[in-house]
Amino acid sequence: MHRISIVFVILLAGMRIGAVSADSLPSVEIIKPPDKATLAGSEVTIKLNLKRGERALKRVEFFLNDKKAGIDSGPFRDQDELMVDYTFNTKLFSDGEYRLTVRVLDEADGKSEQTITVVIKNR
Repeated sequence: MHRISIVFVILLAGMRIGAVSADSLPSVEIIKPPDKATLAGSEVTIKLNLKRGERALKRVEFFLNDKKAGIDSGPFRDQDELMVDYTFNTKLFSDGEYRLTVRVLDEADGKSEQTITVVIKNR
């Protein structure tokens, strides 16, 4: 039992204890399209407001129903807040309702995401 206690103390000494502040993480806000929007066409704009936390932004990931639909690895300008536009081709997907999730990651893989519902209707 004494040996396990020593190992436990050593493991705890290497851990960062305490909660991570929300201000230290990057954030993403989907500005356009609005939640429950109907999308159609080969050039639909997704407008985002990205904010860095303590570290620079590394990547933005896009998911439709939890399947990766795109990625942007920058480079991102080193500023606190950034408005960016992405073009999305809805014709690559079947018509229907989807959860569009945008995730932003920083250099330490700290992340945040926002999800909205969109309807793709090309036919």
